[in-house]
Amino acid sequence: MIAFGAAVALGCMALMLHRLRVQFRRLDESTVVLTVRDADLTRAAAALQASETNLAAKSHELKIALTSMDQGLIMIDAENRIAVCNRRAAVIVDVPVSFMALRPVVATVPQLPWIAGEFILDDPVLGDATDPRTRCASNSRT
Repeated sequence: MIAFGAAVALGCMALMLHRLRVQFRRLDESTVVLTVRDADLTRAAAALQASETNLAAKSHELKIALTSMDQGLIMIDAENRIAVCNRRAAVIVDVPVSFMALRPVVATVPQLPWIAGEFILDDPVLGDATDPRTRCASNSRT
């Protein structure tokens, strides 16, 4: 009977050692997979950092260009908000720069009713859209 108990205990120990070996093999495989993923993520992080640095440089160049140009520039986004307005444009339309920095909806800027519709700059029929005497709400010709 003792021999039978010893054989069962030895069998259980062999099974436990086998399962432990399988677990270590899985752990090694997971380590390899995680090492590869870590390398991929490290490369992606480096590429992202380089991209962010490039974007920051381009943004800085654009900001310098917008602030140093003597022409007014207003850009309207898809939601009809003022996405970009340089200082000169704010001066031209007599709106505080701080207000334009809030990205207001075009319709809330009373000085810009001519932007809400389509217009043609320097149109031979309509005239110059920046001239207050010839501003127009649309480009329809009569």
